[in-house]
Amino acid sequence: MTLSSDDQGPNGSFRSAIRTLNRFLLVLKEFESNYNKRLNISNLTRFLKIKASDVDDLISLILEFQEQFNTIFNNYRLKKKSVNNHAYLIVEKLDNEHHKIDIPPVVKLSLSQLKLFNDIIYIFKFMKRGKGFDVSKNGTELIANLKTLKDAHPYLFDTRGNGIIYPSRLGIKLGELIMSYNKSNKKIDEFIIGNHVFSVMDDG
Repeated sequence: MTLSSDDQGPNGSFRSAIRTLNRFLLVLKEFESNYNKRLNISNLTRFLKIKASDVDDLISLILEFQEQFNTIFNNYRLKKKSVNNHAYLIVEKLDNEHHKIDIPPVVKLSLSQLKLFNDIIYIFKFMKRGKGFDVSKNGTELIANLKTLKDAHPYLFDTRGNGIIYPSRLGIKLGELIMSYNKSNKKIDEFIIGNHVFSVMDDG
């Protein structure tokens, strides 16, 4: 899929290509917590409504991105920044402090913490669409509660610089389990993720 300056003409080919790329990225999110999934390329071609050769080009582009972020930008992140009314792409080092945190084999969560974390994961996945929470500013009650929960259970969150907080991989897995049980209206006393047990305690 070749993009040139001519693609930005009245026919909107460039914008169409960007929309296709965004749809492809949404499809890739299906691998989250489902790493044994196999994505059928023929089905993907029909979903994106583009030629098979264009899908191959798109996959090659995504794999090139992956390679660069795993090598050149490993432990770093790209960020858009405005300086004196000029926009720049800059590189920031990731805060890897969370990697040093020991996770207890048994984690105790109160019912109120469980409900709060469920709200955080729901907002992260379905309202913020994967964007982190900016805790560097004076924010809402949710942000204040998020900070408190992070202090109590830091392994459920990742900090990626400039006060932006994301749920960690462990946190996302826990959040998805919580939401799954909430849908079934079942009372649950514990969640098990790998070698970790999350025990649910009554408030008080």
